[in-house]
Amino acid sequence: MQARIPYRAAIVISAALAMLASGAPNPQVVSAASATRAQEPASRPVTEAAPGGEQGSTPAPPSEASIAKAKEVLQAVNEAVGGAAVADLRSLAFEADTRRVFGERQMSSTFTMRVLFPDKFQRVEETERPDGTPGGTVTLTVNGQESWMEREGGGGFRGRGRGAREGGSGEAGAAQGGPGGPAMGGSRGGGRGRAMHGEFYRALLGVLPSAAPLAGLTLAHVGEAQAPNGQTADVLDVAGDGFKARVFVDRQTHLLLMMTYQAPSFRGMRRMGPQRGGSEDERRKALEEIRRERQAQGPPPLVETQLFFSDYGDEGGVQVPHKIIRQVDDQVEEEWTITKVELNPDLEPEQFKDKRKQSRNPE
Repeated sequence: MQARIPYRAAIVISAALAMLASGAPNPQVVSAASATRAQEPASRPVTEAAPGGEQGSTPAPPSEASIAKAKEVLQAVNEAVGGAAVADLRSLAFEADTRRVFGERQMSSTFTMRVLFPDKFQRVEETERPDGTPGGTVTLTVNGQESWMEREGGGGFRGRGRGAREGGSGEAGAAQGGPGGPAMGGSRGGGRGRAMHGEFYRALLGVLPSAAPLAGLTLAHVGEAQAPNGQTADVLDVAGDGFKARVFVDRQTHLLLMMTYQAPSFRGMRRMGPQRGGSEDERRKALEEIRRERQAQGPPPLVETQLFFSDYGDEGGVQVPHKIIRQVDDQVEEEWTITKVELNPDLEPEQFKDKRKQSRNPE
């Protein structure tokens, strides 16, 4: 059994690598030997990897050599994570406690996440308001090319979010987004659908990176990153249908340390939520005013988001990170603590079907 990586130590290492990921837009490209020699105290860490995930950029297709190198790294990850135990996985489920930060406020929740390979994913989350009262249940489902969100009860911070096929605004999803950030409903071809599939990809990469090919993701080795303490990570770019991310794999343990990606920033935007007091007409007008302000502001800016993975432990022969932290601009926005993991639970495709659609079209 592989010993767990201490939580604090892993965060310090990941934070050092984050300095590399968020460096200058055009870092100097250096050889591995040059990177090893660059140890002067006054110099910043160096990386062979060019920046990734930037909007508006059209990177060249990965070379055959970079894809082959990524396969080598992924094979090492597969062996470190569990080898044969990973190869036998057909389904996966885990439970976690979460803590989200909204400025000076926090929201707690618990959730169950289920994955039926290769393309079915579901997260059922029970939220709790800051005052300790129930905040409702949010279910996010991805089934092949389709994705949708359902919300029951509670109110939380946000207004009512309707399902994807009902034209929901996704506000509820913004409050419930997992470590990948806000998730909203829609078809895969639209922005909301891509966001939900991105949530699936990030969760899968974070908890079980060696399963990435099962979800149709491609990986390319783009270089290495070295922290000030000398620890080195292989850097891989991950791409899928409308999805891009960059992962940092510890070269010594072959476990995932960090993931970076671009995501919308909702900081500074007024939250849409149930208004206290006043008549129904006054509340409706207030919400309409906020919607108009949102439209005038345009889409939120994209910022680099970092996910840190630590506290690895053995679960039925598979190494799983039990602590996942999402950080933006050096501020923690979300923290997962995984409390239970099930390998090959009895999941059926029927569990991932849209029950609302079935009720509207009874056989």
